[in-house]
Amino acid sequence: ARVHQVPAGLHRHTFMLAYKNEQSGMVLALVQATQTPEGSQWLLIDSDFRDRFASSGGGILPGSGEKWRHLYRPASEEKPAELAKVGSDDGDWNEYPWQVVGIMGESMLKNLRNHILLRESTISKAMRGVGLPAPSQGGLEGVWREGAWIYRVTDTQGVTVHTLPRSNSTQLGSMSFGEYVRGTLHRGRFLKLDDTERWG
Repeated sequence: ARVHQVPAGLHRHTFMLAYKNEQSGMVLALVQATQTPEGSQWLLIDSDFRDRFASSGGGILPGSGEKWRHLYRPASEEKPAELAKVGSDDGDWNEYPWQVVGIMGESMLKNLRNHILLRESTISKAMRGVGLPAPSQGGLEGVWREGAWIYRVTDTQGVTVHTLPRSNSTQLGSMSFGEYVRGTLHRGRFLKLDDTERWG
């Protein structure tokens, strides 16, 4: 979001525009830079007040990707002209801001904030195991239990489930190819399922 005041640790710059990331604390700023042809320079400044990246000024939007360069400046109150050391391409290109867009309106910014909050909340709940979808009844997660024997239906036609280990006994249902079950006892080609008196 755009800010109109910056921390005292950034007073070494003369700010023309400044935007602060509400999560990371990094500041995207257009500052005066008399040593550049444009007379201004875009900077990305980290939460420790170090200038990390620079791009040419002269516009209300910074460039993206290779238009940025790494900076190697300490966090101090000295004049930036005395500290500037612009890297070539020896830094990590993955760190560059590859996509920079303007958010033209407070309502859009509010929507983006809400999406981020929802995403973070969803991730936090998932990490705590809250609100996760129930495992598939026939899937491995649904039948796994420590110390149990797990079997998988490999017949592409599936198998039938009976009350007794005989093909002429009452049929209770069926299981499809790829389903997993827990079994406790083999009798011929039948397997006793460990949750009920069923054989498959």
